[in-house]
Amino acid sequence: MTLLAIGTAVSQFHDVCSQPSVAIVLGSGLGALAELVQDRVEYFSREIAGYPVPSVPGHQGRIIAGRIGVRRVTVMQGRAHLYEGHSARRITFPLRMAQRMGATSAVITSSAGGIGMPAGTIMLIGDHMRVGPGLSPGRVGAAAPYDRPWAQRTREAALRLGINVRQGTMLWMPGPCYETPAEIRYAMRFGAHAVSMSTVPEVLEARRLQMAVLGLAVITNPAAGLTQGVLAHQDVLTAGKAMSGPLKMLLPAIVRHAPGQSEGAGPVICN
Repeated sequence: MTLLAIGTAVSQFHDVCSQPSVAIVLGSGLGALAELVQDRVEYFSREIAGYPVPSVPGHQGRIIAGRIGVRRVTVMQGRAHLYEGHSARRITFPLRMAQRMGATSAVITSSAGGIGMPAGTIMLIGDHMRVGPGLSPGRVGAAAPYDRPWAQRTREAALRLGINVRQGTMLWMPGPCYETPAEIRYAMRFGAHAVSMSTVPEVLEARRLQMAVLGLAVITNPAAGLTQGVLAHQDVLTAGKAMSGPLKMLLPAIVRHAPGQSEGAGPVICN
């Protein structure tokens, strides 16, 4: 997408709402977390110039601006994927839009298959691996893609809330097919704890934009190839929705502890 398209998209939001400090991308089955946003204004992705329109069930395709607590946020309720036929440049458009609006931090979430982590686990992404084509729209150094102090503050908040959070390494694969048993054996050998068809492209772009990143994966099922049954996307959505309770407790703390604009920032102004 061109700078003109980004500028047009940003102006649509600036006309109605003050700038965010935190961008939040919600993965499969996690759209209910957008209910936390107050003083909100909403757009459908098809109403935003240049914005990729998701076609996968469980990705509502809404962009919601408002606040969670005292922090201004822009929430992407659903995402587009490479396997839908989009380019890496296009699926990361929302991050560039949010950064141009003023966001300096990004919470990037997904539902993921567990490799040694049981279903129902909330996993902080400590690092990732990639299998597939090049992802980043531009060159980016990713020696430390995830913000460690922010992750530590999140672990401490989860402990206070009585929420079990673990840390692990995410393997990105382009999809749309679920993994074979051989691919999961490969992932286990090299230290992956979960596998996803999203998240990593957005992480790389957010870091290229010099945004602080917190990666959060909800383990909705054992990775394909670890069980005898056939995994269906509806199973992922159902499991993701079942985790909404603890995530709704944790997300306000994640946003509150995000780097950037101070917690004492003024109120959101939405006309």
